[in-house]
Amino acid sequence: MVKIEPNINVFAFLILLGVVQGLILSYFFLNKKNRLNQPNIFIGLLMLVFSLISLDIFLCYTGYMAKAPYFDNFSESLSFSIGPLFYIYIISSIKGKLKTIQLLHFLPFIFYTIYLLLYFVQPADYKYYAYAHTYFPDMDHEVINPIFNTDPLYLRKYLDEITMLQLSLYYILSFVSIVNSFRMEKVSIFTGRYKNLSWLRNFTISLFLLFLIFIIVTFTLGGDIGDYLISSFMALIIYGTSVNVIRSSGFFTEHLNTAFTVSKKYARSSLSEEDKAEILMKLKDCMENERYYKSNIASQSQISKKLLIPVHHISQVINEKLNQSFFEFIATYRIKEAEKLLLNPDYNHLTVEEIAEEVGYISKSAFNKTFKRITGKTPSEYRT
Repeated sequence: MVKIEPNINVFAFLILLGVVQGLILSYFFLNKKNRLNQPNIFIGLLMLVFSLISLDIFLCYTGYMAKAPYFDNFSESLSFSIGPLFYIYIISSIKGKLKTIQLLHFLPFIFYTIYLLLYFVQPADYKYYAYAHTYFPDMDHEVINPIFNTDPLYLRKYLDEITMLQLSLYYILSFVSIVNSFRMEKVSIFTGRYKNLSWLRNFTISLFLLFLIFIIVTFTLGGDIGDYLISSFMALIIYGTSVNVIRSSGFFTEHLNTAFTVSKKYARSSLSEEDKAEILMKLKDCMENERYYKSNIASQSQISKKLLIPVHHISQVINEKLNQSFFEFIATYRIKEAEKLLLNPDYNHLTVEEIAEEVGYISKSAFNKTFKRITGKTPSEYRT
């Protein structure tokens, strides 16, 4: 048996950092608080999948897999989860909470995971040979045969081609969904005005580039030899996602309120009409374009941190300009959105409670009470 010595280079270091960062990012998205927002579950799982695939490639690329051949190809079936996770993340971000029937998208992944057991149960010596023959074809290897056929359906033989077809389908579906969302807002797909849609567009482009790299590597280098290039780009996607999370976080702005309060524009105890108009415009933009009201943890303090506007200024503007409290202000947007969903045939499958969650309410009773106060009808009466 040929001995393989581990080797670390720049690509290996980049991939390893991506693995660590991806695990941290997946934990962030999947923690108890953040997974209340359904899209976070799917992007968190996608980051976890990227990390596991990259870890597999890192071990193979550096030669460390030779020390633990039993784990060879442990992430192979995960390639069938990338497309569904990405697509469901996009759809849930655009349309809100999805039904469990969407989990049927993961049937190919489940089937292939079971199918791969034919390879997993093979002896370590055969796996060592399979790994060494793939990644170090120029070395002389003693041929070791499996104890039984590991690929009776030839799925592993044509795995790259099957993966390409599946990813193509999901990329097309995702791209169409995003384009339709921009059209519904009557804006160009290249606009940066809508923060959430812009992020989904950019994320889709980055994964499409990953898909192109996968195709190029497969048809030029063949086999698994060029997997390190694919994994390196995965690491860049993970880094980019991390940067977006940091930029969207209120952590770095929550300490700025004091400076903002004493700034020239807002140091006065009484706001000018110009100040009030500008604050009101920012509040409406946050609600109408970013749909902040759909967050079930939306609060006056949170939007204060988000917009860098003191809480008492927000209250003053809403009270004076709209004759509302903050909660009445946000309820107006939530109920308006709920009215659209209740009258839209595409959402007939959603219960009243699910619509309440979709527009930002945690409590069904609170939603019913507010809805009737504003519209004069209960949600069920309004729907009929």
